[in-house]
Amino acid sequence: MCSDLPGVGGRTIEPEDFRVDELPAYTPSGSGEHAYVRIEKRGVTTNEAVRRLARHAEVAQGDVGYAGQKDRHAVTTQWLSLTGADPARLEGYDDGELRVLEVARHGNKLRTGHLRGNRFCITLREVHADALQRARAIVERLASEGLPNFYGAQRFGAAGDNAERAAAALRGEGRLPRDKRQRRLIVSSLQSAIFNDVVRERMQRGALRRVLGGEVLVKRSGSAPFVSDETAVDDARVQRGEIDITGPICGPRMPRPREGSPARELEDAVLAQHGVTPDDFKTFGRLARGGRRAIVVDVEELSVAAAHEGAALELRFALPSGSYATVLIAELSG
Repeated sequence: MCSDLPGVGGRTIEPEDFRVDELPAYTPSGSGEHAYVRIEKRGVTTNEAVRRLARHAEVAQGDVGYAGQKDRHAVTTQWLSLTGADPARLEGYDDGELRVLEVARHGNKLRTGHLRGNRFCITLREVHADALQRARAIVERLASEGLPNFYGAQRFGAAGDNAERAAAALRGEGRLPRDKRQRRLIVSSLQSAIFNDVVRERMQRGALRRVLGGEVLVKRSGSAPFVSDETAVDDARVQRGEIDITGPICGPRMPRPREGSPARELEDAVLAQHGVTPDDFKTFGRLARGGRRAIVVDVEELSVAAAHEGAALELRFALPSGSYATVLIAELSG
């Protein structure tokens, strides 16, 4: 999106340089069997936070719900739910890395996706001398054109090879681990890699915000994906922000562009590069049901300012659920 603009350089150094606040889809009602806790964690994963609080509250880890994973190398806040836990036991918990900020009751367990998005405050240190001027040009473009909705590098495992492991399993050249969570992560890596490659191909063709024939689109206001019948009309609706172009999340439930259309040709070419078809994902069962994902997202509350006497930049923004701050930071850093 911004590869033609000079980047600012820089990096985050301390956990405090990467702050994330979850934007919940709803607030606790005040009654119900589930104890909701808003936590702040520093330098620990969400899974580790779950383990510690489950042990403290004397409930099973499976009885702890959360809306999304939060970064380890950061200071983050998010909600967790603990089924059957005593709220009084959770109040004031603080082990130096994890503390409970708020406790309430609610009627249902938190599930993945029960959030509107996340708000970020990022400090980039060791930036170029003219970083603020460079950043303003990049921020202006992202604010007007949106952010490519790539999956971040953390989606692909520590070694970056999870997508290939899933593809090898489809070819009968390997097996997935027994652990269900690990299997799901590996399968989703292949889905994510295919999606990312479709987005890259569209960028190369200048079609990131341009509707192709036979496109699968979705309304911003929320609806099931639909196939475009009127390219020019739908292209104008994309420009107005009424609808979004989508990319593939492979699986048997994934809507596909119209057969023989430019959009279908593009996606099929990327799938061929990976040596798979959408039907192949039936092998994974419930681990890969399939769907669609917007290829561009709006960045809200986006601002940039000099920090630490000009030696750093402070970037503030909000992204919808499932979008990656690291992708935006990469656009800025160059």
